[in-house]
Amino acid sequence: MADSSAVTVVIGGNDLTRFGLVGRVRIDDVLNDAPNTAALSIVLAPRRGTPQTGPFAPHAFDAGGFNTQNNPGPLIFPPAVNVGAPIGIYVEGTGDQIFGGEITTREQYAEFDQPQHVRLDLTCIDFTRRLNRRKVVKEYGQASATTIVLDLIATFAPTAGAATLLFAFEA
Repeated sequence: MADSSAVTVVIGGNDLTRFGLVGRVRIDDVLNDAPNTAALSIVLAPRRGTPQTGPFAPHAFDAGGFNTQNNPGPLIFPPAVNVGAPIGIYVEGTGDQIFGGEITTREQYAEFDQPQHVRLDLTCIDFTRRLNRRKVVKEYGQASATTIVLDLIATFAPTAGAATLLFAFEA
């Protein structure tokens, strides 16, 4: 089981490690033409935000007499996690991405017999899956590899983003 502080999980642009614990992270890096896969389990729960206060004029407010213990912050719920959402797994501390792709399956369970504590078991596939959606029939002649890759991304995968797909080529 992985230490929850060892990785950061970002799904759909949202850092989900703020809402729970990550465990059982497995990344399979297969050689040759097979896409990489990942499987992980994450337990999510709502968390308390910072106490909410209104703006006060400095002369109208006694900061020493304000009690924040009886003013809990709002309850913030984790964002939705859906099949097809982009996912990134990063090494905590360094920020190095060790996996990038999309969620292919999602199983949900109540953890600790509490419905607000949700365990998600996710399986994912890397972005090379997107590269196989269309067959490219185009001639480039004497163009450089960089020019060809950038043209392929712009023509056939404009929504994926160049940085994401170039990561797939480097792996």
